[in-house]
Amino acid sequence: MIGNKIISLRNKLNIKQEDLALKLGVTRPMLSHYEHNLHNPPIPVLIQLADIFNVSVDFLLEHHSKNKSQFSEDEKQLLKMYRLLNIKK
Repeated sequence: MIGNKIISLRNKLNIKQEDLALKLGVTRPMLSHYEHNLHNPPIPVLIQLADIFNVSVDFLLEHHSKNKSQFSEDEKQLLKMYRLLNIKK
């Protein structure tokens, strides 16, 4: 869920909850609500989070189901090979 991603990314960058809340223009308790999935951040806050953490909004909202895969195994292999091509440039 998004709250776990916010916590993980915030900790990875060693940003305190108070400091991130200030950057987002929200209260620390509201940020805590986002982090504990009690409230969903509004779109402008999602965009700010993506900018601060240098990730896409899609990444923040991404949800993986253990039972469903977006790609077949062949598609995953092709995607992996394609990504390797981009790294070599």
